[in-house]
Amino acid sequence: MRADPPFAIVLAAALAAAMTLLFLLPGCGGAKGQTKGEVTPATLAGPPKPWEEMEHKEKAEYMRDHVVPVMKPLFVAFDATEYAEFGCKTCHGPDAREREFQMPNPHNEVLYPTGSPEQLRTVAEHPEAVRFMVNEVVPTMQALLGIEPYDEVRGTGFSCFYCHPAGQVTAPVVVPGG
Repeated sequence: MRADPPFAIVLAAALAAAMTLLFLLPGCGGAKGQTKGEVTPATLAGPPKPWEEMEHKEKAEYMRDHVVPVMKPLFVAFDATEYAEFGCKTCHGPDAREREFQMPNPHNEVLYPTGSPEQLRTVAEHPEAVRFMVNEVVPTMQALLGIEPYDEVRGTGFSCFYCHPAGQVTAPVVVPGG
């Protein structure tokens, strides 16, 4: 994600605070049905060359051969009914081909910086899904794509906003401890 430095700093702080908030929620833990010995971000290698340098065809093949086989079981373990038909459209949307699989996907849920009323509402309404995304999906995709975690100083790296559109906040962001 490319952003102006002030917004990038807010997003980085938001991601850090979101992770802190998630650990404060009751019932923290991994995805439903996860067992020890499964693929973890630490056991994954990224693509043979930097993601941003890959051609569309290379990315499509890598997604098919490396990303979907890892991500589908994670999503199915989290919610077998919701993600029974996991595939390209799950993350890229129903019009993925027309949009050339560009991300963020405008059909994914809009996310907001941590501390905003909108973000707090999302966490309160979907605590298990937020924990799953932050604890399982984000680090696994970072590893699979070979993209570093979001860096607040540089304003670069992989975060939730790589896949989800960023919403406009209606009130000032209050970062816990900040």
